[in-house]
Amino acid sequence: MNSELDKLQLEIRRLQELFLRTNPLINSIFMLQEKKGKERFQKKELGKEEWLNLEDTINSCYLGFIERLNTYYPNLTDLDIKYCCLLKLHIPTVDIATLMHVKMSTVFMVKYRMYKLKIGVKQNLSFDKFLDEF
Repeated sequence: MNSELDKLQLEIRRLQELFLRTNPLINSIFMLQEKKGKERFQKKELGKEEWLNLEDTINSCYLGFIERLNTYYPNLTDLDIKYCCLLKLHIPTVDIATLMHVKMSTVFMVKYRMYKLKIGVKQNLSFDKFLDEF
């Protein structure tokens, strides 16, 4: 039974990724990982419309992910939500830092602050895993 459930969960994730890749903005974010050297770290600023596009797509793909975050954790700021969106997409820390125009250490601090202080996950679960399952 577990193996069938695991297979279904893998298929759902595969379909979610296919859906996400139909969005040119999200696909370009995924493509950051394939770039090498200085090209990877060129500043890529997301405008307000791009963030709205990203958030709409994530909400569609992950069943109201942002609304659920806002409902269960109303103390999260808009900036926290942006980080959560990028983490939900499994964007590497180095690319999140590039997209958010911060140092990698800042991304780690933001994740820690949300994990321990704002969300307060008390289980033996990483923040990335928590968001993945949320």
